[in-house]
Amino acid sequence: MLRRFDQSHALDGSIDDIVRAIKAFVARWRRGDASIVEDDFTANLRNIVPTRPRSP
Repeated sequence: MLRRFDQSHALDGSIDDIVRAIKAFVARWRRGDASIVEDDFTANLRNIVPTRPRSP
């Protein structure tokens, strides 16, 4: 799953940006404003942390 994400996307931001994004997602999830797609790991990461598509 991580390999598929790594082939199509890259994390975009500093470690601090990523940690803030994860904390913000957890807060949205606890409020019921966010969800996790059980069968799409890449979609989950794109919804949780800052990412950018990799160039072909």
